Amino acid sequence: MEKELLDKISMRVYIHSLDYPGFCIADAYKLLYQGCMGPEHAITSPEAVKQWLDKEWDSVEASTHDGLFADVTVHTPIYRINLRAAKAFGITKEQIYNEFIDLAETFPKRPDLLKELWKEISHQIESGNELVCNPQELAQFNQGILKNDYPAVHHSPEYREIHKPAYRLVDEIID
Repeated sequence: MEKELLDKISMRVYIHSLDYPGFCIADAYKLLYQGCMGPEHAITSPEAVKQWLDKEWDSVEASTHDGLFADVTVHTPIYRINLRAAKAFGITKEQIYNEFIDLAETFPKRPDLLKELWKEISHQIESGNELVCNPQELAQFNQGILKNDYPAVHHSPEYREIHKPAYRLVDEIID
């Protein structure tokens, strides 16, 4: 593992842990998963993605409270675009849908890098680096990750309760 890349990703995880109270092990893993694997796992069909976005878009209020973008880049630029902020800034759900679908089709997935990075971040958590809440849950979490060959996961209940995440992944800043 390239030390420079590991330091950059460790810092990204650390910053997210500071910016998002309730940031737990699942959230750290999800950050790395999205940065290494992109959004393809979330697409069953273009129609289903459109319906999912329509429903979520209609359920959120426009707000700039959480900011428009969160950088989750690992090896290729990728960002979470906050649907509440997108509404507030006049970005359309059609723009977001198109970017999300395009990214899913073109993102270069790196499962090997995900495994390597998660091993390193797990080691940091085990070593007492307080990156996330509930570090004592790491062994159980990792058992599930290994058993299912590094699957996509949901945000932790703590994170969902506090932040009510509503975003899509995109590969460029939409304006």
